[in-house]
Amino acid sequence: MKKTIKKLIVAMNLQKIAYSFFDLYAHYSRFKTVTRYGIRYALDLRESVDRGIFLLGWEPHTLNWLNAHLKSGDTVIEVGANVGAHSLTISSLVGSSGCLYAFEPTNYAFSKLNKNFQLNPIFLKNTKLLQLFVSDK
Repeated sequence: MKKTIKKLIVAMNLQKIAYSFFDLYAHYSRFKTVTRYGIRYALDLRESVDRGIFLLGWEPHTLNWLNAHLKSGDTVIEVGANVGAHSLTISSLVGSSGCLYAFEPTNYAFSKLNKNFQLNPIFLKNTKLLQLFVSDK
């Protein structure tokens, strides 16, 4: 249903109006907890990534790639885990025999990343959340 509405909005060139309505909705209903593909997220609808998760899933092409290429037992290093939009999917895909190292340096995003993993405690068993900056130096 959401994809059909999005196609209609784009076809009719109503993106600016749709964004205005969503901004109004987010103003009065800012914080939401939702489930997407079996994963729970605590969202702030004023934030871009959170909006994407709420509406259709953040970066659906990336999620499709992850689903096609990751398997149980894989080890993944994610640099810039942000709020967990990809981290939770990765953790789910690598399973209990795999491992995810999720790096996020900022206090705000790391706090939200941690909260989203707390909503999905099974994924904490194979994931290390690290509030660190990663560099080649």
